[in-house]
Amino acid sequence: MNFPRITNGKLAGRLTGRMALARSWRRGRRVAAVGLLLFPALSGSARGEAFVVHSEAAGFVPPGIVLQWDAGAGTGFAWKPDSERPWHDQSEAARACTAVDFVRDGIARMCGRRLEVANSNDLSRGIVFTTLAGADAAIRKDPEVLAALRNDGSDGYNDREAFFIRSEANRLLLVANTVDGLVCAAPALLDSVGYEVLAMGPNWIHAPDRRGGLVFDLTLADRPGYYIRALSATSGQPYGVGTINDPKRLSDPADETVSTSYRRWQIGQRMLTASMPRFPGHALQAYHEQVIGHMRENGTSDGFLGQVLLGTDAERPPAEEGNRGHLWISTDVPGTIHHSDGKEWKPRAKPLYAPMSLDVSVPFVRQIVLDSLKEKSEAFFATSPDGLFVFGTDPEDGSGLVQPPRHPNWYPDYLAEIGAEFGRPYVLHGYKGLDQPTERWDAEAFTDVMFGLNNWLLNEYDRWIASLPPERRVTATGQDKRAAVRCSLYSYNHHDVPPNFNLDPRIRVMIASYPKNRGRGKWKAFVTQMDMGQVFSKMLPREPSGDYWIISLSYFQDRGLDGLAPRWDASPEFLAQRQQEHHAAGFRALSVETDFNFGRFGLGYYLLAQTLWNPQRSAAELDAIRDRWLQRAYGSGWTAMKEYYDYTLLKNYPVNSPHAWSRAIRHIEAADKLIDGTREPDARRRLDDLKQYWYFYYLIDSGENKASSTALRELLWKGQMSYANASHMISRVFFNTSDAAEAAGDFSQGRAHFTPEETAAWWAKVLDHWPVVPVTRFDQATLADGRPASGVDRNDLVAVAEFGDAPCPQGFLYNSAYQKQATVRCVAARPGDVIGFQLYWPADPTGKDHFYTARDVAYGMEWWNPEAKMWEEIVDPTLTVQPSREINIPGRKRLEHHLAEVRHEAPRAGTYRFGVGRGGNLAILTDLGWNPADDSHRGGLSFTLDGNSEGLTQRPTYIYLPKGTTSLDLEIWDSAGNKSVTLYHSLPPTRAGISRKVDISERRTHRIELKPEETGTIAELAGNGFAFPYLYSVPMLWAKSPGQLLVPRAVAEADGLTIRTGLE
Repeated sequence: MNFPRITNGKLAGRLTGRMALARSWRRGRRVAAVGLLLFPALSGSARGEAFVVHSEAAGFVPPGIVLQWDAGAGTGFAWKPDSERPWHDQSEAARACTAVDFVRDGIARMCGRRLEVANSNDLSRGIVFTTLAGADAAIRKDPEVLAALRNDGSDGYNDREAFFIRSEANRLLLVANTVDGLVCAAPALLDSVGYEVLAMGPNWIHAPDRRGGLVFDLTLADRPGYYIRALSATSGQPYGVGTINDPKRLSDPADETVSTSYRRWQIGQRMLTASMPRFPGHALQAYHEQVIGHMRENGTSDGFLGQVLLGTDAERPPAEEGNRGHLWISTDVPGTIHHSDGKEWKPRAKPLYAPMSLDVSVPFVRQIVLDSLKEKSEAFFATSPDGLFVFGTDPEDGSGLVQPPRHPNWYPDYLAEIGAEFGRPYVLHGYKGLDQPTERWDAEAFTDVMFGLNNWLLNEYDRWIASLPPERRVTATGQDKRAAVRCSLYSYNHHDVPPNFNLDPRIRVMIASYPKNRGRGKWKAFVTQMDMGQVFSKMLPREPSGDYWIISLSYFQDRGLDGLAPRWDASPEFLAQRQQEHHAAGFRALSVETDFNFGRFGLGYYLLAQTLWNPQRSAAELDAIRDRWLQRAYGSGWTAMKEYYDYTLLKNYPVNSPHAWSRAIRHIEAADKLIDGTREPDARRRLDDLKQYWYFYYLIDSGENKASSTALRELLWKGQMSYANASHMISRVFFNTSDAAEAAGDFSQGRAHFTPEETAAWWAKVLDHWPVVPVTRFDQATLADGRPASGVDRNDLVAVAEFGDAPCPQGFLYNSAYQKQATVRCVAARPGDVIGFQLYWPADPTGKDHFYTARDVAYGMEWWNPEAKMWEEIVDPTLTVQPSREINIPGRKRLEHHLAEVRHEAPRAGTYRFGVGRGGNLAILTDLGWNPADDSHRGGLSFTLDGNSEGLTQRPTYIYLPKGTTSLDLEIWDSAGNKSVTLYHSLPPTRAGISRKVDISERRTHRIELKPEETGTIAELAGNGFAFPYLYSVPMLWAKSPGQLLVPRAVAEADGLTIRTGLE
């Protein structure tokens, strides 16, 4: 997946068809030229007619915009211009006005005409915005409209943002079931004529020149594939943390507030609205104060899953290790509690919050939560009688069963008390091999405790509603209150797996990461968030699950040079496949933490938003959309920028190093030369915006990463309109303030953007700072026997006798639970040779630290076909795991370990590749020659890794330098330091054969000229940390001992090496 901190695991599931309704309306009627690509026009029926918005013809009268409103009937929305609406207003009326604003502003940008807006019930002329409820009878009975807006029956949400657009001679009709559907219709309308919001910032709007005339000719119906599409910026960025949000601070008309830019981006990418209510977050902490008050008043210590003591302040004993984690409630000082850290009692301020979880098995605790459900639902229905009330029930962050509930069997006891059935057929029986025919209760499973609370709340709510007079059982519009209430929580942390019983169908689940139980015990087959989406689609088929990703944490991840590395896969192939399978797993909501770092992730954010609206886009379709974005963004420079964005994709980016940076900025420079700023000023401005991303890291690398830096203060202020870097990160990290004006000093009195001249001046410094360092690449070399290295098959490998067969003193040491997964190559000299790997890691005897628990290690196995030049799969990594077993390793500081051992008889001779999945941390990956019984190792087995793996500080690694190699060119891409390469003049490498030792500590490109006798030998790499260098001039193959190292067959032959034919 490669999204940071998401850990969603394997892609799974099958493609599902796009909803039939939306598909039926995508009938091509004409073809419109868009940039340099051709796309089918948004399609429709033969009833559509052209609607003219702008014309230069004499006497042309521009149409107005009509926003339907009937105060007496209570339909529609009152129009207010943007200047009269607070930026934070999210009411239905405000959302309707933002839809109108978006269309009005887009038309003005394209043709220079600002249309008038009016409220009316006359929907016969103009650009008409109306809901179906507010429409006239002709629209409400229109079969096309009804077909477009109907619910397809799959759930209660799929039609909430559905919309229908039709152009007619006198009217351009936009109609939807809800105001949110109208907001989604607005960008779809403008997209039909090529207008698009590409990213945040005033420069990132693609507005084609339509001053000669603007005509809409379309019939379109659509609705979203995801009901919640939230690429949400965190840390207060949308309301001015690190950016301008006060219009009074704007000193230049070209600048705008962050809320203006963010709202336009959200509307343009159809993310402002949702088809179903958002998922609340952690909720039970809100009841701590009431629970503590009840405990004090009633003298009870029951109420929390932890040790609680009551008494006067004078009676409180000294803090010590024995009372670490205990809570003291003062009985003589109301509103006072203390929590022990083992050294002192820490007072907790109001609002009172105890650092422990509520014990919902205690009746009065549940009653407090139930009373809140009753009170809040009544208040909600009083103002939203047609709405859906969502009540948050998720426990406190980090919650778990630190001690058993006071009443372990409270839920089955409750059901027995009210005469409800328990032990019904369990909905998950047989799914993924789960053997549980009937419902069960496990008091030791926090999941059961929390989902039991939700079932209890909804059942008690129903009983309460049934006890009311008939007129109070429904809302003012006649909606049954019981049908309009939902309880909502996460599947997360200690409650991350399904409960052992069936669920009330009105429960909503947001699936998050940080699992504690997935993939373990009875839930061994339930590992990923994708797995959990499929589970809850079975348990709650009418309440689609939501997923939660974190793909950017700029405050932590962007502040240093590591911020130049791609962190997740933004390729069309990956995003298309990911979203198709995610959607097929049952997810209909995706909430994603993002930042205003569009220089780093802007195109990725855009493509992700595209897949959220239509998750069934193919990789080819998404790639075409990507090309269209590049053309619209960079005009004549788009091909060079395509090379730039391709190069910086996760799958193509070599390593995060000065060499990579120098290559990346040269693609930008190439685009700069292709764009004529006088003819394409917008494209030039966007390119200059992107340059600011690199300028920030130039300042970091050149020592300007401090508050005293004038250049950094200038970038903070003048970089705001580009959104290339997350301004809140710069202001908070380097200036210790959230106020950009305070950090920027005098710069805050001027414009918030760079001029072209200013940009050119500092961009020249960036280019000079990261020059292109020439390197020799292996495929440009010539082998010792005269053959060109470009023809070498680097996957047809052999073991070499001259390398020796000394035992490997230590395998590859890394945190296999989360660091880059390893790929290992072995060779079989003949069919039947046993090949494989061993992965072992320390065991946590308590079983609580999931980084050191038993695991099922997924793995794959492939054979290289040297004739077809392709890998042939032997073991499917998506279907195969090796369970770990417990072992004791004598002599180790921690004896207990977990070992996953994989052995296979090779079906034929040749090169094999094993992909090694996740184990535990502090793991060692080694060959089958290691014996855990006595911690010994026998040599003679091939075991070669490839790629730029990351690990921990460890013993050296070894590479081969083919004969005739003129220089060892490599890239150091970490800053751990103390790195060296030891060169030898003989084989196998011994102390006596050392030629010299070269320091390669600095993070840069290293070019080491080699003596002839230093080639045809092995080099040894060592140093702090482990980030294997990128090798330019020799094959990217390395091993933990010389005898394990494999080389390409052609190299061995050319260098006269003896190919080992014994046990490999």
